[in-house]
Amino acid sequence: MDFASFFSQYGLIILLIGLLVFMFYSSRRRMQKQKLEQEEKARQTVAGAEVLLQGGLYGTIVEYDAEDLDKPAQVEIAPGVVIKVHSQAVLRVV
Repeated sequence: MDFASFFSQYGLIILLIGLLVFMFYSSRRRMQKQKLEQEEKARQTVAGAEVLLQGGLYGTIVEYDAEDLDKPAQVEIAPGVVIKVHSQAVLRVV
């Protein structure tokens, strides 16, 4: 059996297996990267930090509980104007 006949019989299967391995590897790497980014954001999200919210508003964290994400965060968007937002509405720390 030469290479050409082997590849014609099993080439597609080998290609599909290689593609599945690559997809699995890249997916795991992306998930690990996202987890690290979330942990870094949680460390930086403290009272006094300037943040960007999902809706495009900028504000300053007044109160944020990193342990209980169901508790709303309080963000000051203007002097004396404090709003309550879902804690996961904080997109990133500026």
